[in-house]
Amino acid sequence: MKTIKGKIIFITLLTVICFCTLITLLSFRLNKYHRSIVESQCRWQIEEEKDAVNRAIEQIQHNSAELALMGKIYFDFSDRSQRLGELAVKRSLQSNRSAIGGGIWFKPYAISPDKKNVCFYTYKKNGKMVYDPAFESDTYDYFNQKWYKTIITELENGDDFVWTSPYVDEAGSKSLMTTIGCGIHSENGELVGVSTVDFNLDKIINSISALKPTDNSFILIADVQNDYVMALSEKSIRQGRTGESLGEYTWLNAVIKGEPGITVNGVKYLSFTQILNENLLFSVNVPKNELFEDINRLQLILLTSVYLVTLLVFVLMYFVLSRLLNRPIAYLVEKSREIGRGNLDTEIELNTGDELSVLAGAFGSMTANIKEYIKNINLMTAEKERLSAELDVAREIQSSMLPPIHPDFSSYDEFKLDAVMIPSREVGGDFYDFFFIDDENLCIAIGDVSGKGIPAALFMVVAKTLIKDYASQKLSPAEIFTKVNRLLCEGNGANMFVTSLLGILNLKTGLFTYVNAGHLSPAVKQGSDCFEFLKMSPGMVLAMIDDIVYEEGIINLNDGDMLFLYTDGVTEANNPSDDMFTESRLLKIINNLKESGFAEIIKGIKTEIEVFSGEAPQFDDVTMLLLGYKLK
Repeated sequence: MKTIKGKIIFITLLTVICFCTLITLLSFRLNKYHRSIVESQCRWQIEEEKDAVNRAIEQIQHNSAELALMGKIYFDFSDRSQRLGELAVKRSLQSNRSAIGGGIWFKPYAISPDKKNVCFYTYKKNGKMVYDPAFESDTYDYFNQKWYKTIITELENGDDFVWTSPYVDEAGSKSLMTTIGCGIHSENGELVGVSTVDFNLDKIINSISALKPTDNSFILIADVQNDYVMALSEKSIRQGRTGESLGEYTWLNAVIKGEPGITVNGVKYLSFTQILNENLLFSVNVPKNELFEDINRLQLILLTSVYLVTLLVFVLMYFVLSRLLNRPIAYLVEKSREIGRGNLDTEIELNTGDELSVLAGAFGSMTANIKEYIKNINLMTAEKERLSAELDVAREIQSSMLPPIHPDFSSYDEFKLDAVMIPSREVGGDFYDFFFIDDENLCIAIGDVSGKGIPAALFMVVAKTLIKDYASQKLSPAEIFTKVNRLLCEGNGANMFVTSLLGILNLKTGLFTYVNAGHLSPAVKQGSDCFEFLKMSPGMVLAMIDDIVYEEGIINLNDGDMLFLYTDGVTEANNPSDDMFTESRLLKIINNLKESGFAEIIKGIKTEIEVFSGEAPQFDDVTMLLLGYKLK
């Protein structure tokens, strides 16, 4: 993925995978849909067959009821001739194609006290109903036959129709059949006989067996109520056996319960099961792999074709993209490496007629621009080095203008002085000054010129010089600022200004007279109290309005009192989170350091500012001045 070639392969391969995945999902969805259609068709065919069988059963039941009605008519008729009974059974069964025989069977002595057997039976031969008089003989005790007893017993229990268990017609057609019986009742409701219709089950079996959808499908037809298997065609189990018990096949329980699938000898089958007349079960069982074989084969062919075509497209796309895109890009990469090694005379020739050709031209233009840029950078670097040297000189000059704490000031018992200015990266406008006006009066001043750079430094020099000159004339602090302000306003086209605070301390009396021109209020400590900011009117800054008259303030300093002056570079120092040092933090630190000794106060504040600022750059000068009166 670190090369264009790798990205081409990845994107192309990802596209192919997504496409193949989509086709695969659609294929399985279509496969599922086609499976449901095939399964529905099988179920529909079986439903059709079930309806046909039901119609045949209903017709048989109708014939049985009609024959029972004929038997009642015969029972109620005064002329009970044999001819009448014969016509009744022949006409009732003639139109029923499924019936292979039937008759009317009266109970012993029901017709006459002198005649025990009275019955009429006819059967179908060559498509016509033939009367069989053999059953009329007194030697045939039909009322002792199993089928007759079963039918009579269940009819006496209240059933309308009774079906016998399937049996083979040994005497006649040799086919598998069943008999349906219906009761013949007298006018008072007494059961006097039964009508029977013989139903050929082989026709149903043959019709259902023809439903086999595949070669290895098998058909189950059974009498559930009588536990009798009529037909079971499944090569791996048994072939064509009838009369077996359902219990011989354990898997038949799932079929009887109507479950949609069974497993026989390891083969999975779809089972389509119907139960007719609450008794007759037939089930078509189809191997899944055979039923869906064509669909699965079609899906396999489709997916294989799609995968092969997609693979071919992938290979073609790779070679085409590699030739049209990767080679030109590799050429541009090699040329760019030559340029990166410093060979700006590298020539790039690429005529692809597309965006890559434009990019090659841009590389050529870029190298020419880089050459020009390097030339300009060299000139700018030389100029910057010159300006940097000049700024260093300006910083040295600015620092040299600040009075040092030389022995002349440290030898006095009446006061102590400490001051520091930490310049920022640029030349700034902060200053402080202290000097004697005469033997009794000490003048101190601190200021901050607006702006940065050389203009601010020059304006600072002018302001500091004027303040010292007028102070040397023994003027009052208010007079000094009034005159300095007037002169600074003249010719101030740059609209610069100065915030400053000036004070004169009488060393004998401790009287401190001061004037404030928009500067920050100093912090004062008197007696054993803590440092507090001196409440004073800030006044107008210098060099803004030329006719301002400044007013003075006075405080009395006693033995041990201290006065702390500073610029906004202290309180507005920033940390990496852009939080400011603040005046409240400054006041707290001064009070924490007041017991450490005079010499440790400014040093401690400086350290706290450095810790607070951390890696944050210093954007403004930090200037502080500390005055102590008659400290012990």
